[in-house]
Amino acid sequence: MLFFSLPTTQKIQSLSIRCSIAVAPSETASKAASKVKYVKARQIIYSRGNPTVEVDLVTSDDLLYRSVIPSGASTGIYEALELRDGDKSIYGGKGVFNAIKNIKVFLGPKFVGVDVRKQTDVDAVMLDIDETPNKSKLGANAILGVSLSVCRAGAGAKVAPLYKHIQELSGTK
Repeated sequence: MLFFSLPTTQKIQSLSIRCSIAVAPSETASKAASKVKYVKARQIIYSRGNPTVEVDLVTSDDLLYRSVIPSGASTGIYEALELRDGDKSIYGGKGVFNAIKNIKVFLGPKFVGVDVRKQTDVDAVMLDIDETPNKSKLGANAILGVSLSVCRAGAGAKVAPLYKHIQELSGTK
């Protein structure tokens, strides 16, 4: 069965190959426990011309799951805080290298070997590490980037579309 999709998961060996037709997940993935092999993060420039966090999670079966976390146009008083560098000489203070450092130092290594289907546990660990009500220690952009990559990997490990996996995690029908 074929479906049209942007490539979000692919074998590490074929990262340079881009195509618009992908094989359905049931034909490429197994329901075996897939674990985090490593997590990497980088600063990229997104559509508004500002820096943002991009997170790559590679699983034990060498599949890549990527997430990009752009910032919102406005921030309310109760919203989680994205971590920005504040150095006005680099992108007007909007750099995200501190958030990336938090992923590389505190979050990524913590989840190596963890089953990607354990979304709730992963999120709980990140919230415990951060310890702030508005995610200001690690940065909401760091936490969300890792969380979304784990979520994508969890869907892949369950051989389920992302929306179905999120539906199961939330307990809704």
